[in-house]
Amino acid sequence: MHHSILNFIGLTNELMLKYVFVFVGILVLLPLGMMACDASDPLTKGTYNSDGFYAVDGGHLSREYDGGGGYWHEHNEDGINLSPGNSAATVIAPNISSLGGWRLDALGEWLYFDVAIEEDYDGVSDAQVQIFFEVNVDNSGGLVTDTVDFQLEFWCKRLGERTNTNVTYDISTVVGQAEQHDLFVATVDCTPTPDSLVSFRLELITITSDVDSVIVNYVKLRYPTYTPALEVN
Repeated sequence: MHHSILNFIGLTNELMLKYVFVFVGILVLLPLGMMACDASDPLTKGTYNSDGFYAVDGGHLSREYDGGGGYWHEHNEDGINLSPGNSAATVIAPNISSLGGWRLDALGEWLYFDVAIEEDYDGVSDAQVQIFFEVNVDNSGGLVTDTVDFQLEFWCKRLGERTNTNVTYDISTVVGQAEQHDLFVATVDCTPTPDSLVSFRLELITITSDVDSVIVNYVKLRYPTYTPALEVN
């Protein structure tokens, strides 16, 4: 009996030594395996991650599972730099409660801006126009469903084309019982053409809008791309 116990203890110690040697071997070989793959080595196949992107040839290409681009290319327009054309839109200077921009409070008051849609646009997903605006009246006595209604006119043309692609978008944003100078953003999807120029005209539709006076502070257009930025021709 005593001899059997000694054999068991010896066997257990032998197994423990084997596990220790295996563990030490893993610790030694793991850094060597990592050193064998340099960070500059190009990827030869697409690699998916939990965000739904894949990277090819150094990881500079990003794509959603639906085929759209995994990056946003943004064009930003300061509200104060938008053009009112020959309309009667009014400049509002920044103050203690307003960011400033252009006041729209009547039909026939427009703001114009244009952007270049570069060739990096994926051409699959929608672009987005975001209009940041402040409510310019106290609507705290209104309804929780009250809206601000914009109309965005869109003209798009590529080199060599003679006529524009023209689309009109109606944008309704719930502002509810907002007080004066509360900030909101109106968002609309649009479909430009890759490598084109696009012009926009923005108008507040006071006939249907529950709040008929706003200050447009900032405008952003963004579209999905496969690359972080287009830096070369």
